[in-house]
Amino acid sequence: MIGLIVSHYKIVKKLGSGGMGEVYLAEDANLSRLVAIKFLAIHLAANPEFRSRFKHEAQAAGSLNHPNIITIHEVSEFEGRPYIVMEYVDGESLSDLIARQELQLSRVIGIAIQICEGLRKAHQKGIWHRDIKPANILLDSEGRVKIVDFGLAKLRGATRLTTDGTFLGTLPYMSPEQVRGEKLDQRSDIFSLGATLYEMITRRLPFQGETETWEAISYAIFHQEPEPLARYKRGVSERLQSIVDKTLDKNRDTRCPNIESLLVDLRREQDFLTKLLPPTATVPPSARTRPQKVFSHRYRWPALAVGGVMLLIIAAKFLLPSFFALSSLPGDKNLNAPGNTSFTEAKKNVNDSIEARQPKPSFVRVIIAVDPLDAQVMIDGKTLAPTQLDNLNLTIGIHKIRISKPGYKTREGQVNLAPGDTTLAYKLEKLVPKTLDSVRDDTSKMTQVEVVQQSLLGTVRILVLPYGDIYIDDKLEFQEAESFQEKTLTVGRHLIKVVHPELGQRQREIIVERDTTLSITFDFKNE
Repeated sequence: MIGLIVSHYKIVKKLGSGGMGEVYLAEDANLSRLVAIKFLAIHLAANPEFRSRFKHEAQAAGSLNHPNIITIHEVSEFEGRPYIVMEYVDGESLSDLIARQELQLSRVIGIAIQICEGLRKAHQKGIWHRDIKPANILLDSEGRVKIVDFGLAKLRGATRLTTDGTFLGTLPYMSPEQVRGEKLDQRSDIFSLGATLYEMITRRLPFQGETETWEAISYAIFHQEPEPLARYKRGVSERLQSIVDKTLDKNRDTRCPNIESLLVDLRREQDFLTKLLPPTATVPPSARTRPQKVFSHRYRWPALAVGGVMLLIIAAKFLLPSFFALSSLPGDKNLNAPGNTSFTEAKKNVNDSIEARQPKPSFVRVIIAVDPLDAQVMIDGKTLAPTQLDNLNLTIGIHKIRISKPGYKTREGQVNLAPGDTTLAYKLEKLVPKTLDSVRDDTSKMTQVEVVQQSLLGTVRILVLPYGDIYIDDKLEFQEAESFQEKTLTVGRHLIKVVHPELGQRQREIIVERDTTLSITFDFKNE
């Protein structure tokens, strides 16, 4: 990609990559400026749902004009790959800043206020970001905040892009209602901002399970309270603790209700911290005289004598133990005697020991992309949730991976992870429909599960207008569905019921046939 000409943009270098694609620095030949171009990943470019989500990101961010929100310049396509051209931010992400240094409370509050300013603009437009986290906050060279990645943003009245729990956010920053898959509003962004604020202060996540599994972290979000800020950061006031507590309230009805309220609290805390800062010291002209002598000539020599004795004592304390340690090595004072460790070797052993104690990277950041989207992913026997497929931390070494979905050929094997970011892409092969007779003739090459999948399953596609909860055989399958939902079912009769909170409910009995797709629509307003 480096040096490639895309329209009137010349690719300069790669800036980074994520679950959706790669971001490159480019030169805009028309306006003589640097821009950032985000390309949809090659293996996702042919997928209609990913293309829609990618376009959705540009629409959401492009409709907002605010200093704390990334500016979108253009949306287009190059050789079948959609791309977004946006302003280039010469700086770093908030996640990198948190990892690099401990932040002063005054700077933490300043960053949080800027994030609130950007979110207030989005919320006024009826847009909920739904993926606020340090990695989606950029800071330019002047410390100005830029909110990025509106790929999950929800526009009021727009079609929902997430289906069957796919791509709902980043788990450690998700609100309880977001984890449950409920309908969201601005209070979910406030919860995610509260988790980000907690991490800025403590350099720790507020909700951490005993393991990094979906189940453990979800349990912490639902049932556990974060550790007090003062445990990890000195100088935290009760007011700041109260602000964070209100943003991380598990009950959204008692949570901080809106960004305006949070801004008032943060600015009040900012004013308090400003008053605590000591004023800049100024020396009056009358005081700018030659400093007076501390000791007169009469006391100078006794003072020097006392200081010399103290220096000898300190030197003896630190140097003598090292001397005796060296002199007690085997072979008395001949360090190079046969069978003894030479001084050079001893020094090398010490250096090797110090190097061995240095922390070495033990985890690698992994992105897993699967096609179809709702395929089940298992790592080392544990099932991953959809939102765990992006920025997944795995230990370096060999892991067992298994990708499966009814109607598709299961893929499984081992992957050896080395240090450095890694993207694993898997495409499942759809099973070819066969008759029962041909299946029986080929049982030696197929598992019993595959026989059932090929011979006894069909698909139903359900559309609900304007939206509603979808129940299949009295089991809730899709909540607040606004677009086509697909479900693989066994051959035979099934009861489909949809419920709208204001328009009531509808139900219909269907018959699913083998290896076919049945489409049905529930239109509350026209039925």
